[in-house]
Amino acid sequence: MGVANLVRLHFAEIWQLRTITYVFVYVLVGVPLLAMLIFFCGCGSGSGGARTGFIVAASGLGYTVFVAFVLLTALIALYTDWVLAALAGDWVGWPSSENAVFYWSYFAAKRLPIVSL
Repeated sequence: MGVANLVRLHFAEIWQLRTITYVFVYVLVGVPLLAMLIFFCGCGSGSGGARTGFIVAASGLGYTVFVAFVLLTALIALYTDWVLAALAGDWVGWPSSENAVFYWSYFAAKRLPIVSL
């Protein structure tokens, strides 16, 4: 069962889960829209005419897609961690001695791609 199914099943009963989901949706939708607005507002400036404005708008759209992709990949790991914490009711998440090796191995492996940039 994936995280999306867990969120769907428990969305109505856990208020922290709703709050986390709303914040992440607003960030994932709002920041790219804000970036698009900034780039499209800059299209009319300059002396290049309509053709230059179109090129700037197209490059702004490319930057917006890039920003959305970076946000999605970077924040989805945080979202899944917070969703699991909300479902477990354990925000600290310290492992017991029985599963500490598995916990810290997973912790390191999940964050390994962050240092590969």
